Amino acid sequence: MGVNFPDRPAEETGEMVFTRQGRGIVKRIDVEHHTDPRGLSYHWLKFHREPAEDAPDSEATAVAQGKIAMTPLQFERTAESFFANIGG
Repeated sequence: MGVNFPDRPAEETGEMVFTRQGRGIVKRIDVEHHTDPRGLSYHWLKFHREPAEDAPDSEATAVAQGKIAMTPLQFERTAESFFANIGG
């Protein structure tokens, strides 16, 4: 379960709601290979972001509205069967 809180004082925080995982803003990720001064290899992840509008029942929308978002998760996105069982 992922839980996200809005960035505001507790007394200004809204209700706790079940949400779906949002689209996110990562458009793509480039992996760059480098060598450090000691000759050791490492990889640098370069994120390319792009603004995107999320669905009304997404975690980002809930948090933007001041609510606490609880998102049932599985390995690759929202756990749809769990979400359906909780009345989402």
